[in-house]
Amino acid sequence: MKNHSRNDVSFNLELLESTYDKQLPLEEFLKGSYPVTVKGKGSQTVLIEDEIDRPDLKDEFNGSSSGFLRIKATDGDSERRF
Repeated sequence: MKNHSRNDVSFNLELLESTYDKQLPLEEFLKGSYPVTVKGKGSQTVLIEDEIDRPDLKDEFNGSSSGFLRIKATDGDSERRF
């Protein structure tokens, strides 16, 4: 994320439904909102880490990653989708 403003910008990220991986849709596991603040005139890589309490999937995988996520950034009534 890159902030072109002089002011710090705070917002929340949420995962939207994936159009890429239907077998392991990460948005089913990573629910909720993840707060982010990007300093004025700064940039920041956002890494979302969360524990998933799904004992039924214990033997399926140790972790997952994806570059094909759809996300929503919200700040009050403002929203932007990526």
